This record gives sequence, structure tokens and C-alpha cells, in this order.
Amino acid sequence: MAKITGAQCLADMLQGYGVSHVFMVPAVLRRTFAEIERRTKIKRIHTHGEKSAAYMADGCARASGRPGICMAQVIGALNLAAGLRDAHLAHSPVIAFTGGRDPKTKFRKVYQEVDDVPAFEPVTKFNATVDAVERFPDMVRQAFRVAVSGTPGPVHLQFCGNEGQIDAEEAEMEPLYAKFDAFVTAGLGEAPRLSDYRSVSFWQKPSLLTAWNVTGQPVLALPNGFGRNGLPLGMQILGRPFGEETILRVGHAYEQATEWHARRPALVPGNEAPAVTPPPVLSGTADQVNAETRDLCVKAARRAGLQLDDLMLAQLLEGAPYALAMVKRLRRDHDPHHEPANVFSFPPSGLG
Repeated sequence: MAKITGAQCLADMLQGYGVSHVFMVPAVLRRTFAEIERRTKIKRIHTHGEKSAAYMADGCARASGRPGICMAQVIGALNLAAGLRDAHLAHSPVIAFTGGRDPKTKFRKVYQEVDDVPAFEPVTKFNATVDAVERFPDMVRQAFRVAVSGTPGPVHLQFCGNEGQIDAEEAEMEPLYAKFDAFVTAGLGEAPRLSDYRSVSFWQKPSLLTAWNVTGQPVLALPNGFGRNGLPLGMQILGRPFGEETILRVGHAYEQATEWHARRPALVPGNEAPAVTPPPVLSGTADQVNAETRDLCVKAARRAGLQLDDLMLAQLLEGAPYALAMVKRLRRDHDPHHEPANVFSFPPSGLG
């Protein structure tokens, strides 16, 4: 994979997310703005002050339904944080990029340089620092996802360097969709017979589709044939963030070229329906959960306002160890109570 600069990556990602305007007070992410001018049609709006940039990004987000972008260097970061109060109270998806302290100058009383990150904590859903250029792709994806998921709200990313000069560094981090508009993934084969189904198998068996479930990207499932037992087979078309229109067009073109969506399993007149044995609710592993995991599940259910009977709690306890193990495989710099990151990495495995 070819190396690109953080500026090239950020410019391409902003364009990929459909950003039309960026509101800022210079100078911040200078090289990114040069790439934005060179590679995109995004309009760069120089505002009167940092709070104005936040207000305009807020208005843009409310009018367009997409995240609004505002930026400021480290000196004006506190002003930008003050401007996010309205967006925070109105649940408006605003993403703020600021410069940050350089490790070489920390704790040296550099002029106008303080730790601004705590000031953003009360007015953001997600507040993080980007200290390595390799983290541009996953941190920016996380910022966009958190800003619009659940209850929308502001997000803050602080880039290393008083003007975010880290964007000049290079790394192998070409965005996944730099060359492709969509990906097609194979399905999991025929569904098991109802009597063979176990709910815990969702966690126990590896699945190619799990990553897309975690990232929350748009996915379209389509039929593409029948298996040996006459049951339908399917595939998934995975799109860019906010790329619903693209995958719907791809799916429509596929259905125009094939007839799978119009076919049905062969039914023989006069045949009796096979006996159906309901699957067991539990697989018998709930009692193996340790006390710490049980306590975590009970507290999580209580915080969510769920009233679980003994059977529901047992189902939760069965899947909990697998879900917690999955969380540990997510590369993240924030606490597990935040939304999952939009990056998925797997540890080395001895499986051939």
C-alpha cells in the first residue's frame, strides 16, 4: 500500500463523508487545507472568530442533516469549545478539529499553550487526541460515527502540533474506499434448521459480517441463489459511510441483471409440513459466567432501564463473555462505554 500524508487522507475522508463546507480560523491543518483545495470541491470559510466557526458549523449541520466541521489552532481552541455549547444543547452533529501541544514543548510554559482537552469534555460526546498520523483513518471515522449515532452531538479531535502539523507526516493508511465505491461479501450459506439453531452461536462462530455490524456502515442484503436444501442464499453489499445511495444503485443493477429476487423455494402440492422442534433458549453455559461478568451485566441492564426476568438474564450472561472478548479486539484509545470504533483489527492467530 502506498504511503500518503495525513493531509491527503483527511482531505479525501472529508470529501468521502460528503462535507461541503469547513469553517475555521487560520492557521490550522495548513497542509490539509492545501490538499482540500487541490483534491476536493469543499468550500473553506474563514470566520471572524472561533466561536463564529462553531456557530456556522452548527447551522450547517442542522440545515444539511450532516456533520458540520469547524477548526482552530491551539491558541483559539478554548474559544471553539465555548462555541460548541449551543450544538451540545441542541444535539447537533458538529465535529471540531484543533491543534494541540507538541510532546517536545509540553510542560515548558510555551506561550499560549495549555491543555485544552478538558475544556471540550462537557460539550462533546467524544473528545480525543490524534498523536500519530497512522490514526487519522480510524479516529476520523470514529468522530463521524459518534457525531451522528444515537443522540447526535459534537465531537472533538485534537491533532498533535499547535497547528496540527502532524498532518504533514506520511504513513500507509490509504482509505479503504479510495479505489472502490462498494464491496460485495459472501453470505454464510443456508440458514440452519430451526431445531439446530443456538443463539449463542452468533458469538461463538467467526463471521465476516461482524465487522460491518460493529462499524455501522450501510449494508444491503440481497438473495443470490438457493442451496442444496432449497433454502435461499444471500450476499451483502457494503458501502462507504453515508453511501446508502450507492449501494442501493448497485443492488438495483444486480436485481435488474438477475432473477434471484423473484424466485421462490420449490413447494410440492400435497406434502405435509415437516415437524418443527423449537430450539432451546439456552445452551447451558450461563452458569459458567464469573461473578464479575454477572455483576457487569446486571448493572448494564439496570442503566439501560431493562427489566429482565431470570431467563432473559441467563441469555445475556451466555453471550457476555464473547461480547466482552470482541470489545478487547477493537483498537481504541477510549473507554468501552463509548460507541465502538470504526476500525476493526484482529490479533495474530495460529489458525492456518
